[in-house]
Amino acid sequence: MQIIKKALPQNYFEEIIKIVENPNFNFFLSYDSNNDYTETVINDSKHIKTPQLVHILINNYKANSNYANLFEKILLYIKEKYLIKGKIFKSKINLLLNNSNCQTKNIFNTPHVDYDTNHTSTILFLNKSDGDTFVFNETFPSSNNNLTIKKKINPEPNKLIILKNNFHASSNPINSSTRFVLNTVFI
Repeated sequence: MQIIKKALPQNYFEEIIKIVENPNFNFFLSYDSNNDYTETVINDSKHIKTPQLVHILINNYKANSNYANLFEKILLYIKEKYLIKGKIFKSKINLLLNNSNCQTKNIFNTPHVDYDTNHTSTILFLNKSDGDTFVFNETFPSSNNNLTIKKKINPEPNKLIILKNNFHASSNPINSSTRFVLNTVFI
């Protein structure tokens, strides 16, 4: 796991923020913060399922949004700068909102990995929030349903996390109103 502050040049980061904060940028409802691949999810007693809003930029190596080309330029910068192997399999903007069911910092959303094969995931925080990301010691595949927390990472603008098959989980903001991230999977 790597954590990098000021991961992008300021002009790239400002370009993302300008798009994501635009009221015409569409988000779509997802009923769980991870419902893509049920075999990559760990169910335990410490998490809750919570809806999130999502804008899928790239899916299954193909553009899925009018913004895909612009983001692809930025994602390729991340790939080259931080020596990430693979191609961009999936990339999306996730938006979690303050949730009244999550009123403690010890509750997190569904622990998961982003794909069911060897991959690298990146999480770029887009705003300051108290919706931490939990990274676990366990990696995929794992039959261990008792995950152990490796690190709890507080969102700060332009902070990047690079994970190699680690289980991880978002958490909803409690004091902040929103938590925006750019989540990308390289395979």
